[in-house]
Amino acid sequence: MLSIDAIRLHLPPEYSGRAANIARLVGGELGRLSWPGAANIPHLKLGPLMIAPGGSDAAVAQTIAVHIQASVAGRMR
Repeated sequence: MLSIDAIRLHLPPEYSGRAANIARLVGGELGRLSWPGAANIPHLKLGPLMIAPGGSDAAVAQTIAVHIQASVAGRMR
């Protein structure tokens, strides 16, 4: 199970009107992913991600969620 208290996305200006939907979709994507065990990670920061230009909100959310999962897994090793 994954619990996130808060998520803050810094998106390019052209995504500003889509940020709320992307954040909601990231939550849904994270809920579908597999998590290896329990961990308490108070703060997780991802570097800049390459997003395909013109990508849908769902594609952007999936990319963010996969990077979050990889970063969490890296901290659990």
